[in-house]
Amino acid sequence: MDLAETLAAQWLARRFPGEGRVVHEPDGKVTPDFLVDGRLAIEVRRLNEHGGGADPRPLVETEIPFQRHLRSIAAKVPWTADRSLLVWVEYRRPLPSAAVLKTRARSFLESLMQAADPVQMSRKVTSAVSLRCLSMFERDRAPFIFGWLDLNSGGTPSEILQRNLSLCVLEKSRKTAGRRAQYPEWWLLLVSDVAFSMDELARPDVADLIQLEHDWDEVVVVDWFDTSQAVELSTLGLSNKRINPTARR
Repeated sequence: MDLAETLAAQWLARRFPGEGRVVHEPDGKVTPDFLVDGRLAIEVRRLNEHGGGADPRPLVETEIPFQRHLRSIAAKVPWTADRSLLVWVEYRRPLPSAAVLKTRARSFLESLMQAADPVQMSRKVTSAVSLRCLSMFERDRAPFIFGWLDLNSGGTPSEILQRNLSLCVLEKSRKTAGRRAQYPEWWLLLVSDVAFSMDELARPDVADLIQLEHDWDEVVVVDWFDTSQAVELSTLGLSNKRINPTARR
């Protein structure tokens, strides 16, 4: 398995518990990537960031190490309040060194945790990275939940998510079109390292801005950094609309 499939397998084991239910590559090196209960085909793809233009390309060369480092910094901040905070991160390349980010980001995150009302507090921690607290909620799985916006990709957060979902869904629809008759149900599982956390994606005001046509029985977005976190898009009203996968973009 590649890394996206390994992470997908972790989510599938939680979603469909029981020995032997989930089989990897049931038909060999062809789609689907997994089969559940002998009838539910699962195709997997990394939902990664693409630039705009006629030939969009992923923007992951520096993004993943940066996000991992900031999460590592946040994990070391003392959890001093009975709450979790949603922090929006805007960044552009070239990204700062790990040493610079560590000192300045940790200082700001500590101030958020100590503030009586941190919502809308913000700081430009370097010329390339800005942090802002968007909301505060009851104590969850971590003191800080992050949303991400890569300013090199262009567009508003909803446009970024719309573009990347559409590109990835259409690509996989085309790939699987000739195999759909093999199984009665097909899900697309996207392992996401795009700008949004699962918390942000599930917000009604974000979901209302997304228009997604697809030909899958379900599309699932799983968090690259925490596979226990996922959103099944049917719960957001982004339902199956039976697009033609052979149509040009």
